[in-house]
Amino acid sequence: MSAYEVSRAHIDVLIAGAYQQAPRSDDRFSWRHDDRWHHISLGEATRIGGVLTRMNHAAVTGGTGFTGMPYRLDDLMGTSCWKEPRALSLVAVLKAIDGYEHNSDRCAGWAGSEAEAFCRSLRLWIIRLLPGYDAAPWRITDPAQAAVRAAEGAR
Repeated sequence: MSAYEVSRAHIDVLIAGAYQQAPRSDDRFSWRHDDRWHHISLGEATRIGGVLTRMNHAAVTGGTGFTGMPYRLDDLMGTSCWKEPRALSLVAVLKAIDGYEHNSDRCAGWAGSEAEAFCRSLRLWIIRLLPGYDAAPWRITDPAQAAVRAAEGAR
């Protein structure tokens, strides 16, 4: 299947996903690239949105120059996923990561790129935020520990 340029809304969901609140208020999304930690902030959100947009464009066009509009956080701030980030489905954010990677990882510069590091870290962040994740056992000694309880329902 061929790659396509993901929409601005797709990138918005990835950025808004990085703003999902952690159970502990002192915990916030970050990613590591080029031996440096990046923490989500308004300035970093605009910058990484541009990085994601350019990487996807390069994968689709074979690396030809990006001619689209630069990513602007102002566009995201007017959307419902920014105003009500809790309204985002965590599973939808995970699928958005998968969709973005599927359409961007064909680029020669993907491996080791900041876009790859951001997506990898965002996936781990969102998984940790899934309901029941913190309560699940770290060490399983009996398969019953991993069974879905009736109150939780199958997910």
